[in-house]
Amino acid sequence: MPYQPGDGICPTCAPLAVGLQEPQHGRTPRVEELLGCNHPIMHEELGDFHLIVDKSPDIIYGLNERILQVEQLLERLLQARSQAEADLADARSLVHPMRALPITLMMTIFSYCVPTWDTALSEGEVTSLDPALAPWTLSFVCRRWRDIVLSSPQLWTYLELDIDDHGAHITPRQLAYKMTLFIEQSKGLPLFFHLSSTHDIANHPIFPVLEVSLPRWKHLSIDLPRSTLQCLSGNIFSSLEHLVILDVEEESDEGDDLAVFDTTNAPNLRVLEVDAQVPWQLFEHFALPWTGLRKVVDFPAVDFDAFWHLQKMSNIEDLAVFVGEGDMPMRAVKASLPKLACLSIQEDLEA
Repeated sequence: MPYQPGDGICPTCAPLAVGLQEPQHGRTPRVEELLGCNHPIMHEELGDFHLIVDKSPDIIYGLNERILQVEQLLERLLQARSQAEADLADARSLVHPMRALPITLMMTIFSYCVPTWDTALSEGEVTSLDPALAPWTLSFVCRRWRDIVLSSPQLWTYLELDIDDHGAHITPRQLAYKMTLFIEQSKGLPLFFHLSSTHDIANHPIFPVLEVSLPRWKHLSIDLPRSTLQCLSGNIFSSLEHLVILDVEEESDEGDDLAVFDTTNAPNLRVLEVDAQVPWQLFEHFALPWTGLRKVVDFPAVDFDAFWHLQKMSNIEDLAVFVGEGDMPMRAVKASLPKLACLSIQEDLEA
């Protein structure tokens, strides 16, 4: 029957305990008495003390030998325990259910780790090229995870890029190279893109990468200077369905007669969101497929220029009107919206 804790001294340690008596704690009262004075020792006691003096060195030597053996045994036991703990950790890792998960399920789990168009809009800014964030971090765990991440193009379809945030710690060419790698991993799937910069990026090394990927942009959110938008104009946005205009940086008054952003080659554009800070006068220079729009979000309630464009949205079905602080009623403007099915009004809390 194997040894169990609580059975007393184990067989391994038993030989080291042979001859050991229960240790005496402290001095005897007689020794305490004799040490407290200089009186002579009784003759019958003197022999006992001489015997202790003669035999104690051998006893101490024997005990030191046993202590050394016990220390060596303890070291072996500690090593054995460490090995047992390591074996336990290895075994738990090897039998962990994560190792048996099918690749398709792991792809689904990984998809919840990366930002998407909807989560990014609701949770705030992310930096898609940051190696400390998913999907990059997922590929650093192990070879199997890296193979799964690199063979899952859906993990690489949302790209949020603020050019200004990368200027201090990465060169423009490095940024363009990293973005190229990111887009290549999407394997031709539609892209969900948020792009922002306070400076013109038409001459930035990243711009050719943007132009090559343009036909794959499905959802696009922009915060760019007018000059950059003008350089993007006229391209074929064959996949674009959702356009969000957060801001258009004004650089100068030159070229006001030019189209700021021409997306007439976006036959599938259905949703337009315009931030309240973007003046609708600017849309006089926006060549959009107005008749193809089905939904407009944050439409200003008292902007005459906006209502002039509303007359061109003959197929709109969902209109969200925004009433801002200090907005005053304007003169009536007629607009025929025969297909409008949903009209909502969002009011500023201080309006």
